[in-house]
Amino acid sequence: MAKVLAWCVLLFVALARPLPSSKGEMRVYEKRDSAPRNFAASGVTSADHVISLRFGLAQSNFPGLEKALYEVSTPGRPQYGQHLSKAEVEEFIRPSSETVSAVDDWLASHGLTATPLSPAGDWLAVNVTVDQANSILDAQYTNFTHVDTGRQAIRTLSYSLPASLDGHVTFVHPTTAFPRSTVRHDVLYPRSFNTGADQSATNTSSCASAITPACLQAMYNIPSTPATQPTNQLAVTGFVEQYANEADLEVSSLLRNLIMVSGISSTNFTVQTINGGQNPQSQTQAGSEADLDV
Repeated sequence: MAKVLAWCVLLFVALARPLPSSKGEMRVYEKRDSAPRNFAASGVTSADHVISLRFGLAQSNFPGLEKALYEVSTPGRPQYGQHLSKAEVEEFIRPSSETVSAVDDWLASHGLTATPLSPAGDWLAVNVTVDQANSILDAQYTNFTHVDTGRQAIRTLSYSLPASLDGHVTFVHPTTAFPRSTVRHDVLYPRSFNTGADQSATNTSSCASAITPACLQAMYNIPSTPATQPTNQLAVTGFVEQYANEADLEVSSLLRNLIMVSGISSTNFTVQTINGGQNPQSQTQAGSEADLDV
């Protein structure tokens, strides 16, 4: 009878233990005290509103990628010039199987399945209602409105992740990062520059007040001997509404010389836009930084 009683007590204790939670131990991953300046809360987001949560997963060998890039881009190294293929880059940044399993299992415990966003699988997306997002992230999604532009954003001031995902998830969006509140336009002031001999690559007296192609050639030791490879190409990415202006490339003979040094036969450029990107050519929209980049 005593043995039966003991087994009953053990069974009761086992049943009394709480079942493992799909959340596990939650830890605050990111938190901010308030929204950015000029963003004001305009109400709690509707629970059934659908958002696309995006998860950045830990890349398996980013240090290896960084080392490989130095090897192929440093003159004198054995691998110099042997550029990585797309597949090789993806192998460096592909998340480990442990990371993928940890994230997939966590989402599955909430009845969710993610879709890969990147070829390497280091970015995932899952569509959820705000109610689901609040639940799995211990968040409080709120509607925010920019008081000047009226631009709206659905964000939370903090979110948490299970401790079991430490080292597996690096970023979740949208959460605490707000969109740029205003559009910044450079203020350009007209200024005369002599494009003759005084703007040679050896004359850098004006570089403290203005950056010209001559300054760039001097500061970066760009050689004056033209390259011999006629198929050389340079790619420049453009963000933050900086636009490269075709007419500006014809302003300076020195700039044309710098382009010829690279082995490129044309002083013009072609534009490839992504996701509705634009490159307007009016002088009022020309970007000072973008022009120097090109």
